[in-house]
Amino acid sequence: MSAGPQATVRLSSIEANAKTIQGLLGTDCVPAWVVKDDAYGLGAREIAARLGKGRERWYAVAFPEEGAALREAGVESRILVLQPPARGEGPLFREYDLVATVWGEESLEHLKVPGKSTPGSKTALHVEVDTGMNRGGVAEEDLLDLVEEIDRRAVFGLDGLYSHLANVRDADYCAHQRRRFERCLNALRATGRSPSRIHLCSSGGIRLGPEYHFNMVRPGLALYGVWPVETRGGPPLREALTLSAPLLKVRAVAAGEWVGYDGAFRADRPMRVGVIAAGYAHGLPRGFPQRGAVLVRGDRAPCLGVACMDMTLVDLSEIKDASEGDEAVLLGRQGEDEITLGQMAEWMDCIPYEALCRLGGLCPRRFVD
Repeated sequence: MSAGPQATVRLSSIEANAKTIQGLLGTDCVPAWVVKDDAYGLGAREIAARLGKGRERWYAVAFPEEGAALREAGVESRILVLQPPARGEGPLFREYDLVATVWGEESLEHLKVPGKSTPGSKTALHVEVDTGMNRGGVAEEDLLDLVEEIDRRAVFGLDGLYSHLANVRDADYCAHQRRRFERCLNALRATGRSPSRIHLCSSGGIRLGPEYHFNMVRPGLALYGVWPVETRGGPPLREALTLSAPLLKVRAVAAGEWVGYDGAFRADRPMRVGVIAAGYAHGLPRGFPQRGAVLVRGDRAPCLGVACMDMTLVDLSEIKDASEGDEAVLLGRQGEDEITLGQMAEWMDCIPYEALCRLGGLCPRRFVD
């Protein structure tokens, strides 16, 4: 066991989740697997290697540097960059054959490549249109002007149109956004343009039904084993991340003694207190022990006080055989019990997306089948 916390990523679970998600889609609908921010901390290169690096695949990242890293790892798949380009990033998109998201003419300016362009070489674009989230994308009334500007610039090619659902808990608002998106798509088609890839929903929207799928979806959280809170109840998925840490010390604490920093916990009885090698430097909020627990020898050990930078204290009073060197599981299964990402997110006072990003990327990772 590692001397510190260890994140274990089970690639077979990710592969199984991909098959489950694909089973919800029509035969003409392609998933763009979202591996942005290093696959939410789980390892984009390793996951792409497991799911496939071929040209028939699509992946989505946040920034072009992430796409470049996938290319350097041998990924030949289509790679969509979801953030609009920053000034001067045109050469990066061109060199690594990345698909750019554009929000307006400024995005096109930022994609300029100095010097002469290679004949026949174009940067593929997906235009994001705002349908009601009011975060990113071109306004509906400006869409056709932007597309005409794309046509005027021979170095670009319109490959896709997409938008983003703001609140999949609200079926009426989702339907409103879908109608606006379809209106934009029909307006585009009326001019003789037909983007090859059309997408509206990420993990939370996939289960709204095939009318939301068009011919591409963007699964992220579901790929890693969790349906978003608002769409729980879908086909079962396999959580891919386990987080564990060794038990460094077990000590007896008398009634009335303080435990940890800041007087946050005082023993009300004689206790056995354990020290595990994980803390807020590894993604746990300092206040996590007020709610959380870990698994030791298959039983739950409540956390105590406040988390330290590299250690957290736990109550082992009811786990009599716990000893130094035991594995404590913060996230995942041990024995017959399991701490799920949803449970962990509640303890961390956040959503599963945030919990996964915090926990996956801050500990040494190992990849298993």
